[in-house]
Amino acid sequence: MPWTIPRPINNGYALEPVDPVLRTDMEFGSPRTRLRTRANLDHVTLSWIFTAAEMGDFRTWWETEIARGASWFEMELDVRGVIETKACKFLEAWKSTRRPGGGFNVSAKVEVRDA
Repeated sequence: MPWTIPRPINNGYALEPVDPVLRTDMEFGSPRTRLRTRANLDHVTLSWIFTAAEMGDFRTWWETEIARGASWFEMELDVRGVIETKACKFLEAWKSTRRPGGGFNVSAKVEVRDA
């Protein structure tokens, strides 16, 4: 992420592990199970508070640098109380609401490797 965009705030930070096991029901017997991926992936709900200028930078970055959320990017996240750079990708488009007095509350759900 561009340095002009602040890190997500911890308030509302939610971590949801991705189930790597694919299960197939069989006509007889136990379901067949196998790993879908060996990657350690988590879905994380993030929130930001942006000024109008930061919102502009975020939108430009979103549209041009990460192809409207289709590309992986690196971002500093507070993981287990330590700031670490993690590979992330948006799972859906971000959402924003205006803040009283100016600025924006922005939230998004992202996929994070090794959160």
